[in-house]
Amino acid sequence: MKHDHKIKQFMKYLKMKHKAFPAIEELIQEQMSYILRTAYRKIGINAKVCETCAALEDDSEWEVKIPSEVKEDANMKYSVSTSAGQYECSETGLRWRSDTDVSLEYRFVDWESLHEDIMKNYKPCGPLMDITVTSGSLEEIHLPHFICYSGSSSDDAVKALHVNGSEASLKRCELTRSHAKLLNPTFSLLGIIAHIQQYFTMEFHCETLIYRNRISALNLHVYLILNDEKLKKDVKEKEKKNMEIVKPTPNKALKINKFYTLKTSCDSKINPQDLKLTPSKANFFDLYIQDGKKPIELYIKTKDKTIWEVNIESEEFSIHSPVCHQPAETAQKRESCKNCKGAEFVEKHRAELIKKVSLVEPIADDMKDLIGDEKYQIIFNSVTPQDRMRKLLGFLTTTKLKEKLYKSLLKHERFLVEDLQHSQ
Repeated sequence: MKHDHKIKQFMKYLKMKHKAFPAIEELIQEQMSYILRTAYRKIGINAKVCETCAALEDDSEWEVKIPSEVKEDANMKYSVSTSAGQYECSETGLRWRSDTDVSLEYRFVDWESLHEDIMKNYKPCGPLMDITVTSGSLEEIHLPHFICYSGSSSDDAVKALHVNGSEASLKRCELTRSHAKLLNPTFSLLGIIAHIQQYFTMEFHCETLIYRNRISALNLHVYLILNDEKLKKDVKEKEKKNMEIVKPTPNKALKINKFYTLKTSCDSKINPQDLKLTPSKANFFDLYIQDGKKPIELYIKTKDKTIWEVNIESEEFSIHSPVCHQPAETAQKRESCKNCKGAEFVEKHRAELIKKVSLVEPIADDMKDLIGDEKYQIIFNSVTPQDRMRKLLGFLTTTKLKEKLYKSLLKHERFLVEDLQHSQ
């Protein structure tokens, strides 16, 4: 494992220094993909937490690929090239299988962009994607969905919608726990849908996302959304100036268009009191806590049961303000300030660390004793290194924790630390 870490660190350095050389880029991608795939398989990242369908296993192994990204207007386009094999995109969850070399481009598309007649009798059960094969061919495409699936085979109520220009068609698909498989697919717009009559009787996997206002630390945005990668990316973009508080998500599937209520264990103001779970929309509870000096409990409930509950410690309300901003008055304080240069580095380069740190696994191992098993597991339940690092940083609420992270960065990502320091 140490050998892999050193190789990956060296690959990271080459990538930063030699972007212009395609051969090196290809070598980097292959090495990083292999290490990530091995780590994901060992810790079972694709396991769902839903109690209903957790026992359903995906016997196939999918090699995780990190795509190239190009932002076009407000939308991100992804592109990737692979040899024969089975692959999964780290950013979108899209899977594909090919017997030859293949290159493809894809992006998320809003369902609302479709003509209303197309969706008159159907509702979306996953993201809508615009997929183009630029070279080669695919034997299978696996579209992500958020249906809680515990049945045996594909239900006639669930179909793959294919839209090409003004023409739309429905294709039969085979459902697995998290994806819908199409054989010998044709491309343009593709997404998983269900007939409206069955749709409202189905249950869906959901996510909770919590963001703390950077300016007003006692103000939280608590999102309840479908487990849709596009929705999650929309939320992260909307909340990019705020701090995420990472907590476990519901372990039970929920019904759409039902109202859910947020409750707290302390004095608080919540608006709205009840929130309807809706497709293609990221609604949130706007929560104001009266006193952040004590731990609080959050609950999301239906009329008759609690479907989600978490604890938030008082330290998680602390504002990440610049450290050592006050003049030192004693030798002890001067020594303390001297020792917090690592925390200052972490604060100053937070965005770059999220984007560029690739060796999150050994760094999280170094931090495990300080952050605890639950937060450690939450970090590893994120697919991409960027999400892992974002969650890790979200747990670091004290100078001591940030200093520990800085020391770990020096051990595992020294090239990156030196580059960032020289850029100051």
